[in-house]
Amino acid sequence: MNGPMIASIVALILCIFNIKLPYVLAQTCTYIGNVTTPLSMMVIGAGLVNMDIKELLDVKVWAFTIFKMILLPLFYMFSLSLFHIDPLIEKYTYTHYVYAGGK
Repeated sequence: MNGPMIASIVALILCIFNIKLPYVLAQTCTYIGNVTTPLSMMVIGAGLVNMDIKELLDVKVWAFTIFKMILLPLFYMFSLSLFHIDPLIEKYTYTHYVYAGGK
């Protein structure tokens, strides 16, 4: 078991049994949760700094990016519009496929 798995299990137990954390601990968890996105962007940026510019301009990378970020969402949007389902379910499904990579 690793750290994130243990944290997920602890969070699940706290949620199931409706256990309230002390204010200081709850605020600390909130601050850590709020900083994860900026920290992940810094880690990605640090990784990009070490890459060769030719790797960033690779045609395969750009083709995959355009496919995943533009063509696939358009396909999902079109295919979901063919089925007349509840708009909320349609938007959730579309968002799930776009952001989660269709998993």
